[in-house]
Amino acid sequence: MRKIAGKVFTWYILLNKRLLKRYSFILMLVLLPLLLFGLKSVSKEESGILHIALVLEENSYINNEIKKELTDKESIILIKEERNKDEALSMLKSGKFDAVWILPKNIEEKINKYLSKGDYLIEVYEKENSIILNLAREKLYKAVNPFISYQVYKKYMHKLLSYNELNDGEKKAIDTDLKKYYNKQDIDKNLLKFAYIDGDEYVEKQDKKTYLLSPVRGLVAMWLVLCAMAVNIYFLQDEKSGLFVWIDRKSRWLFSLAYQFAIMFNLALFSALILWLMKMGEGGLRQLLAMGLLLVSAIAFTSLLRLVFRNINILISFIPIMLLYLLISAPIFIDIGYKGIQGLSPIYYYLNLVYDISYLLPYTLYTGLCLLIGFAIFKFKR
Repeated sequence: MRKIAGKVFTWYILLNKRLLKRYSFILMLVLLPLLLFGLKSVSKEESGILHIALVLEENSYINNEIKKELTDKESIILIKEERNKDEALSMLKSGKFDAVWILPKNIEEKINKYLSKGDYLIEVYEKENSIILNLAREKLYKAVNPFISYQVYKKYMHKLLSYNELNDGEKKAIDTDLKKYYNKQDIDKNLLKFAYIDGDEYVEKQDKKTYLLSPVRGLVAMWLVLCAMAVNIYFLQDEKSGLFVWIDRKSRWLFSLAYQFAIMFNLALFSALILWLMKMGEGGLRQLLAMGLLLVSAIAFTSLLRLVFRNINILISFIPIMLLYLLISAPIFIDIGYKGIQGLSPIYYYLNLVYDISYLLPYTLYTGLCLLIGFAIFKFKR
């Protein structure tokens, strides 16, 4: 038994060692770190789906608090303060900004006019209207709303307390108390609780990754499937050159799976390491389970394609079509929502399993079905 284990280990080492002589394999190994390094470098730069200029006509307390709310928090909407209104509008025309928001002088007085007469409060300049700009204006209103809310509260209390009939000292004391009582009611807790469909609570990290890094997990999975396809091509080349004549043809199917697993296991570990280095290894055991199933399903999926085509040139020419399908079907950048198309992709199940344990059974059945169909084709063709 020990002798057989030694032979298997030697075969495992030699099989991986000979791949290091293949330039295409080295290129694939280098491709993923280069791609992710590029994404991480770009993500460190100022980036956003919208670029908005914020102009303060006056450095008042309210204006600075609104600016702090808009600019201090991480967001895919990049808001940058500009000192000069004319320059900001000029950059809007040139396309450097998508919108310009101008916080006015005497904003407290403007708020009162807005409440009593319906006058505008903040000037907003845009080159064109769009859904994403509408959402950005919601962000602006969220920052301004606390001050509007306070003025509504104060105006109501002034009326209730016959404020105009009081002397200056009493008015000052009333305003101080109103401010104190209003701030006392401030609620820090979230109105909404976020959780995955299986009940696990979702906690957003303070050092959250930028939106440019969000597709990393899907790109790593695509890379792993691409490697599995390459390993199948290497298997066909080795088979054609007669390296497996010593393997009984009845056992060739199981041998092909062992051949792939010996190589792909290392690549799966490399993928898990990459995700960990990119600080995307949260989830612990579920992450490892999902990566293990991705490893097996990638082998099963690409083995099925190898058995269907059987020709190296056709298999190579099919790779761009396969990558395009994986990119569209899996929710890497967008979720198309067509389960019939997505259900054929191993990456679709992997990305969902990371966040939802209910995908474990469908993913296992999918992997088993690919292996079963592959075995049936092998038996039929043999």
